[in-house]
Amino acid sequence: MADYNWAKMEGRDILKAFEDDPQAMQACKWGDISAFTWNVLLKARPELASKCDWRNLSAWNQMRILLVHPELASFADLSGLEGGEAVELLLKQPDITAAIPWEKLSSKHWEKLLSSQPQFADKCDFSQFSGEEWGSLLVSQPQFADKCDFDLLSGEDWAYLLFLQPQFADECDFSLLSGEDWAYLLAEEPQFADECDFSLLSDEDWSFLLEHQPQFAEKRNSAAQKD
Repeated sequence: MADYNWAKMEGRDILKAFEDDPQAMQACKWGDISAFTWNVLLKARPELASKCDWRNLSAWNQMRILLVHPELASFADLSGLEGGEAVELLLKQPDITAAIPWEKLSSKHWEKLLSSQPQFADKCDFSQFSGEEWGSLLVSQPQFADKCDFDLLSGEDWAYLLFLQPQFADECDFSLLSGEDWAYLLAEEPQFADECDFSLLSDEDWSFLLEHQPQFAEKRNSAAQKD
């Protein structure tokens, strides 16, 4: 049998040794294998999970393994994950929830997670959300409207939200919208024209709006006459 230096071998070399030498696995010094190499080994040979001392693997390394093999979750300790890492894992493997450090998720993390995995809403503190985060979340998950403090939304947030979810117009304070916000919104949702103060629009705003909705040319003339 060959004399293996397990501590210095890369994952692919260890896998080849196991394949070529029937005695290599029995002789393997599992404790000498580095955390990075375990990452490679377990992705390829998840049945070796019990040979690994998972305490030597960083939370990030464990997360990378679980992205590929969620069935190994019982071996892992995910308490060291950062919020973004936890979201990355949950987006791909939403059934792994037992050891997730939910308290590390920021409102931005929650907006990203709930946009595609709304079933985790009961773990979220929505009071931390900004107006921008609410606008983004309601675009993809409008059912959370009953949890939203609409007063947090800026004119820009409203323009983005109404562009994609116009049914929220009754909640909107249209006086918050700038000329640029109005040009963006009316370009796609011209039905809101009655709410618009066209005097707010700059020449650049008008150019953009009329390129998409030329019927508003009369509104520009009226606004110019008032000035």
